[in-house]
Amino acid sequence: MRGLLLDRGIALAVSATRAQRLIPKILATPNDELTLMMRDTVASLYAFMLEIDNHIRAFDQKIEAIFKDSEVCPRIARIRGIGPRPQPR
Repeated sequence: MRGLLLDRGIALAVSATRAQRLIPKILATPNDELTLMMRDTVASLYAFMLEIDNHIRAFDQKIEAIFKDSEVCPRIARIRGIGPRPQPR
């Protein structure tokens, strides 16, 4: 999406969080840079990105539940880089 928008002169930072925040605003703002086909394409890709994020959250919840029910997981998680993903603040 960043590349498609950049081809039309709309630059986005690399951050996925910023993209999630800015793309709906970009799509809602009328401008001559984005054709109807480009708007539809970016909107479709944006919806797909949100769907993937929902799947990731569901997997994270499952991992967290398994982690909480396990006697071994907390011990293993003492190793740096091991354990459930930290939750965003």
